[in-house]
Parts: sequence; structure tokens; C-alpha cells
Amino acid sequence: MRKTIYLLLISSMVVLGLGSCKNNRTANKTGEAMMAVVSDKKADTLKIDLANSSIQWQGYKPGGQHNGDLKLKSGEVYIVPADSSLVGGRFVMDMNTINCLDLDEKGGKGKLEAHLKSADFFDVAKYPEGIFEITSVEQLPEEGCFRVTGNLTLKETTLSIAFEIRAKRDGRVFAAASDSITLDRTLWGVNYGSKNVFKNLKDNLIDEHVDIQVNLFTE
Repeated sequence: MRKTIYLLLISSMVVLGLGSCKNNRTANKTGEAMMAVVSDKKADTLKIDLANSSIQWQGYKPGGQHNGDLKLKSGEVYIVPADSSLVGGRFVMDMNTINCLDLDEKGGKGKLEAHLKSADFFDVAKYPEGIFEITSVEQLPEEGCFRVTGNLTLKETTLSIAFEIRAKRDGRVFAAASDSITLDRTLWGVNYGSKNVFKNLKDNLIDEHVDIQVNLFTE
């Protein structure tokens, strides 16, 4: 049954189309960190399956792009058993697992990963974790669809961000895939190569927008 749910979620990821190259991308709306809304519904706490859950990412520069993933270190979601609705949760990203999927070692995979982990970008030696904590959930009209708002912490900055997810539960197995989320990395202090921060970069600029997709499975 778990394998079936995994396959269903993979199908939904294709529909969501993280890999498509969007022109004139607009970052998801962000704001100041918010307090979590405590649900009055009794919910089950389901731990995230760390082996199968991941964050997919895609970054852009003139004439090219790179994509990859990173793993989670811990996490849990809160699900109402009566209707399988999501009411809360949090997860911790292991920033040391930043992985580039479109390059091999001869093509510069190791060099790019090392640069992304360096102080130029995410400075994982100083900030080894990223954290997302759900503050509110709105159930949308379409079955299994939710609008999630939560606080995303990267480096020393915490901001509120909202996005939509598709979710399915069977027994204690809960699976969810977010829509493509566009982040302006400079809002979290990841400024390297941004034309909005550094002028006269010419061909050395890197798009400040990064697309990510959250893929969660529970144990």
C-alpha cells in the first residue's frame, strides 16, 4: 500500500511540473514570522520518513540551470484521523546534503555542491540546518489540496511563506507534494551573484529566484 501511495505522489509531481523553466518567475509572497495557530481538533502525530522525503530545487543563471535535492534530518506532521486533514507540522532540512543531480563529477558536481555549501551561499558549516514550521493550514475546495502557511528559517532569517500542497493518506501513511515554490534567496541573506545586490555582474549573475518542491512521506 505504501508503494502505491508513493507512485500516486510521483505522478502528481509530474503534473506540478517543478522541472519546467518558467519565464518571469515571481517569488511566493513572504512576510514576517507568524505565531502558529493551534488547532482544536485532535490530531495524530506522524513522523516523516527521512529516507523517502526530500526537497527538490532548481536554480538559474544566464544560459543554463542546475537542479538537485536535499534531505531532511527530522520532521513530523499532525493529521486529523476523522478526515485525514493536515493541521500542522514541522521539518528540519540537513543543509549538508545539498546534492546536484544534473552534473557528474567530471562536469563539476563536487565543485558546485561545495560552492553552494560555502559562505557564499548557505554557509552550512555555520548553519547546518534549515527549518520549516507550519503556522496555519487552509483546506481548499479540491479534495486533498491545502494552502499551507509557515515560517521558513535559513541562516539567521525567519520569514513566513505560503504555498499549496496535494496530500493523500492511507492508514498511517501520509504523502504530500507541494506546488512549485519560488523563493527570493536574497531575503534569507543568500546574496551571491544577485543582480539586485551586486551591480555590474554581467554574465556572472545568478538568478535570485530558486524553485523548490517539498515531497513528504510519513513512516
